[in-house]
Amino acid sequence: MANKNLVSINDFLASDPGVFLDPANLGPSGNPSLKIDPTRPNINPAFNAYTGPFGIKPGDHIIFKAYIKTAPPTAPGDVGERASGGVLGIDFYGSEGGINGTVMQNGQILFVPSGSTYVMFDTPNWTLRTMDFIVLPTYPFCVDSGLPYTTPHPEGTPMVPSQIWVWLQEWSALNSATERAAAWFADPELYINPTPIVQAGIPIWVIPVVLLGAGVLYLATKKK
Repeated sequence: MANKNLVSINDFLASDPGVFLDPANLGPSGNPSLKIDPTRPNINPAFNAYTGPFGIKPGDHIIFKAYIKTAPPTAPGDVGERASGGVLGIDFYGSEGGINGTVMQNGQILFVPSGSTYVMFDTPNWTLRTMDFIVLPTYPFCVDSGLPYTTPHPEGTPMVPSQIWVWLQEWSALNSATERAAAWFADPELYINPTPIVQAGIPIWVIPVVLLGAGVLYLATKKK
């Protein structure tokens, strides 16, 4: 697949009054951000915005990223809490429905706060979070993932992924029922199998750029 961004901020707007575009908070690109505001009536109690599905297979290279900023927490327990704030994530689906999900920058299922995509509450500046990983042959089935599935399996059953959904979320690991701080998201990008080029003998991943005066898209390449 070419280096085409598969999502826009508008793709994450759902029929949920707590998720909306916020022209008062522009992202780094100058476009309106998406605000998740738990103080408004929410149909979706998880306070997230999502889009999909996107077809994938084991071995695919996934890059998903977005800018995030957050308001100060309203629940005292969330002050300085690493696993609370704004977060982006990916859910894996197979032939029988939902399998599991991840919020880790390296795509692993095991949660480690220091390697997650969380931006803590009370982060007023735009902060980029990126997930960049290769899809594994299987992912362990999670009974309590909250994802819909057609056939229940024992916890941890290996299942082959064939689709992903990507999402943006305001979340508190400790106080999800009471935390009412907002989170903003801007300039999301999703790439599946972006085209590699070689720079100084090392494969890197780039976005096509327009070379000034050429009028034609090229993949920027530097040779020794």
